[in-house]
Amino acid sequence: MRAPLFLVIALSGCLGLGCVGYESTLGPKFAPTAVPAGRSLVYLYRPSKLVGWARPIHVVVDGAERLIMVRGYAVISVPPGHHQVTVYSTDLSQNFPTLGYGGGADHTNLEFDTKEGDTAYFKVRSTLSAIEVQNISPGDGKSDIEDLHLTPGGALR
Repeated sequence: MRAPLFLVIALSGCLGLGCVGYESTLGPKFAPTAVPAGRSLVYLYRPSKLVGWARPIHVVVDGAERLIMVRGYAVISVPPGHHQVTVYSTDLSQNFPTLGYGGGADHTNLEFDTKEGDTAYFKVRSTLSAIEVQNISPGDGKSDIEDLHLTPGGALR
């Protein structure tokens, strides 16, 4: 009787922590991407860390969900102008259907402007109590991202 109970508890914890349902195999190590003509680049990155690693972070740019990050980096091309990046996590209910930004999910919005040829860097992180996105200077962003690998779905588009 103990074996089935242990199995139920173990599987419940796995589902609750989000260890199923999200691609987590990383791609190649960081390589700079040329800015497409008439566009700007946005690098989003999520360094590995102990706290919050099990919370997949959904990334929405200008109202369109672009990817789900577990760790690594992604690069997105945007037209010059005003933009908004929203990051959210659906916490323990992440494996269930939700509406909008995950129903009552934790989320953070950040607005930014780009000019043609610009490259912007954003650090995405999860703590036990919040989801955060932070605009990082190009120097610090390049330094932070150089040892990371491409997150699933993070290739230029």
